[in-house]
Amino acid sequence: MNNNIRNKVIYAQIFILLSTQLFAINRVDKIYSGAQSKAHDILIKAERFCEQNQLDSASKYVNLIVGHIESEIIKADFKLINLRNSEKWSSIEQRLDSAYLQNYPNISDPDLSIELWNMYIGDQLYRSLSQYALPVPIAGTKEYWKFQRSQNKIRVKRRKRILRIIKKSGWPKYSQVGEISGDGVFYILQHDRTKYMRKYINQFKEAAMINEASKGNYAMMLDRILVNSGKKQLYGTQLTYLDNRKVFFPIENPENINKRRSEMELSPIESYAAAVGADYNPNEDIPLVPTKF
Repeated sequence: MNNNIRNKVIYAQIFILLSTQLFAINRVDKIYSGAQSKAHDILIKAERFCEQNQLDSASKYVNLIVGHIESEIIKADFKLINLRNSEKWSSIEQRLDSAYLQNYPNISDPDLSIELWNMYIGDQLYRSLSQYALPVPIAGTKEYWKFQRSQNKIRVKRRKRILRIIKKSGWPKYSQVGEISGDGVFYILQHDRTKYMRKYINQFKEAAMINEASKGNYAMMLDRILVNSGKKQLYGTQLTYLDNRKVFFPIENPENINKRRSEMELSPIESYAAAVGADYNPNEDIPLVPTKF
């Protein structure tokens, strides 16, 4: 067999191999997508049974999808409120917690991981999980202000618990509680007052620098502290609106911004600006207004 024919045979074999692999990948993707879709259909059935107070049927359907749909969705779904208020919920929640911990089989403190995870879900209930949360009353109504007061009490309780944990044991590390629970501490504190972020930012940094917390999240919290204090940010993570445009708060030493962002495992500022639809002009005069808290 001459070299020309041999090369054609090799190319044909490679093509067949790659085609087979691509077919398998596409097949797996379709199966996964189909399973996810089916799980959501089952969740809808469980919601309907729950609304009709047919809790045995609701419980049966929820148990079918544990491990096949994000546990956060099931825990956040307000349409399952009747089931959550029943004695059947305890066993379901145990299965949800076990399914979550399967993602982190080697962490040293699974109990703290579950506690932080649940607090994270509560923090994200009206953010990333808002589509599953109880609808917010119309702004300005008595019901709205009553709702805000109740949510504020929950936030204060959540924050106090987080601060006790950090004060006692330091910033929760990935090896201790897993990535989601560890990042949850960041999300909870960054939605609170600057003074609490400032108090524990150094512990956050220590964990991030040894890859026991997110460097990007640390950069974001530090920038928020600086901006809220009326100072220029370091990593370009904080934005505002000016003349109906999304713009960056002033950045310290902007000529080295991408070097600093790279050290925090963040994408170049130009890429980030394009991704979030912001105008990046380091020479633009953007006012800095310190917060009162």
